[in-house]
Parts: sequence; structure tokens; C-alpha cells
Amino acid sequence: MPEWDDEIENYIVSMNDRGLPVNRAAVIFYAKVVANRKIGVKSRHMYGGNNSVDLTSVNIIEELRKIEELLEPYELKNIMNFDETGIYYEQLPTRTISKLPMGGLKKSKKRFTVGLLTNYNGSYKAPLVVLGKKAKPKETTKKSILFNRSTAIGGTHHVDYRHSAPSAWMTTKIFEKYIKKLNSSFMYDNNRKVAILVDNASVHKLKTEYSNIKLIFLPANTTSKLQPLDAGELSLTSDKQLLFYLSLYI
Repeated sequence: MPEWDDEIENYIVSMNDRGLPVNRAAVIFYAKVVANRKIGVKSRHMYGGNNSVDLTSVNIIEELRKIEELLEPYELKNIMNFDETGIYYEQLPTRTISKLPMGGLKKSKKRFTVGLLTNYNGSYKAPLVVLGKKAKPKETTKKSILFNRSTAIGGTHHVDYRHSAPSAWMTTKIFEKYIKKLNSSFMYDNNRKVAILVDNASVHKLKTEYSNIKLIFLPANTTSKLQPLDAGELSLTSDKQLLFYLSLYI
């Protein structure tokens, strides 16, 4: 655009007239400022995989119609979503400031898995479910009051810690215990009936039917588009942010 060229040229001339140096980085930065001011564009993070999801296929449309029918009896506050994310808590930064190129270190595979559950209107946020390799982390004895075992409703800062060796990944056994615990809690919460949307991972497919919880599975390869907790929210949360969040608990 010619007017952009003129504005950038005027910027360079103005800096030269004032005896100030202008390098390539400064010109590029100023060009970005002009672009943002003129047409409102800026560099943005591309998250999720929703641009790769085709929701117009006949099979997916049919599955979504069935899900809509299953959700019809539930109030919005009783429609929930559960999803997991991982925290590689010992991974070092991949960039550094140095005069010469530096070799990197091997990436640590040590991780937590964190499960999150919330409802449609945000009025309910369940305590975090944290999966780790240690059977009894020291935090469970140092701050045992924060590790709630009696109810899945719990307080705001309660954590439900589960031992998952050797990988710290979610398993069918752990997920089954978690849902059973949730079900009991909702029974005592005025017999509350809820529907929980989950991805169709094999560990989520429980054979048991529960009195107060209906598990509803999203179609394969559609969670980045349809699942709120997978639509960029978790991917945009850095390990550092999640670790800070966990520090409030443990």
C-alpha cells in the first residue's frame, strides 16, 4: 500500500533529521505498528486444531444431533466438560541470550496430568485432579488439609491427587474412581443430575452407568472445535502458569 510506504519513509526521514540511528528491526517494528493502526492486524497465536475439523460431514452431523437430544433434559448449569492437560514441570527454556550459539539440553519427561471439570455457565469449577508418579508426594503430608478425599465438590483450593505410575497419565481405573466420587457428591447435592462431555479416549469409556452422571462422548477428532476446554484454553496456558496455579494448591 503506497500510503504505508510513505508513512514508513517519513518515519525514517524524521529519525535521520534528529540524528537518531534506524536499523532494520526498528523499521519492521514501526511497520507492524502502522499495520495494527491502519487495519487492526497483529501477530496472533494460532491455537487448537479447529481449522482442520469438518463438522459438515453426514456422520458428525448425525452424532451431534444425538448429543443434542441427550443434553435436552439438562439445565445449562448441569452441562459440564472434563478434559486433561499435561505439565512438564522440569523442562528448561528453549531460548537463551548468548554471544555464541549454544547446544540445548535433553528435555525432561517428568510431568503431572491435571484434570479440569467445569460447567456451561462457569458457576461450578471442580477441584483439580492431579495425577503424578509418586504414591505419596511430600505435599500431601505437609499440606494435607488441601488434599480433599471426602467429596468431589470440596473447597476452592482442594486437590484430588491420584497416583499413576509409571507415566502419570489418566487411566480407566483412575477415571472410574473419579466419576464414582463425583456421582456420590452430586447425589448429596440435592440429587443433582449432570451431563459431562468428554472426548472419546478409551480411558473415558466406562461400562458402569451412574445415577447422577451421564457421560456423553464427543465425535472423534472434533474436540478442538466442540470441546470448550480443548478449544485453545489449555493450549494457551503455559506450563509456568499451570505450575503457579498448582502452587496455590500444593
